[in-house]
Amino acid sequence: MTGRPSKPSRFCLAITLSVLAAVSDCSQAQSSAKTSLCRADESVFFNCTIGSHHKMVSLCGAGDLKQRSGHLRYRFGRHGRIELSYPQAGNGVNDFKYSHYSRYEVERTVVSFTNGDYQYRLFDDDESDIAPAIHRQGIEVSKLRGDDTPTTLYCRAPVYSKLQTLGRTLPCDRDDPLNMGSCPAR
Repeated sequence: MTGRPSKPSRFCLAITLSVLAAVSDCSQAQSSAKTSLCRADESVFFNCTIGSHHKMVSLCGAGDLKQRSGHLRYRFGRHGRIELSYPQAGNGVNDFKYSHYSRYEVERTVVSFTNGDYQYRLFDDDESDIAPAIHRQGIEVSKLRGDDTPTTLYCRAPVYSKLQTLGRTLPCDRDDPLNMGSCPAR
């Protein structure tokens, strides 16, 4: 038989491609969980290795975050040597804030929290409107009081980021310029 594939074979091809895409997405998430600071029972929302430090940044969650019956945790350090875990207690969902900006070929997403005198901002920026396109992820740490310049630690590839999925779960950061003074209706 030669020529164009019949309709049933096109249908089978479409189903096969859909299954392969789902398996690929699932294996990427499982791979990220193994190489992150998240526990086996937690979902990975963000994970990467920072520069040449060989330390990891992970944002991990479990349970139903929308109903506040789960928890969200930021972790920084190495396997077996967590240097910062935030928050220490509670579900953490209200301890984080969400910011997002988008326009044609530009997406910027931030999940932030304050710990003591410091603000931490996990970011995922994509600027495809310039050549070459810029895609940056990392953590910015700034002192709340004083003139200190923020410290930005950039991720090395591979990076796993699902920060945008937290947009309808976390409180909006009205003070972040990314939100341009307002927060979307929920």
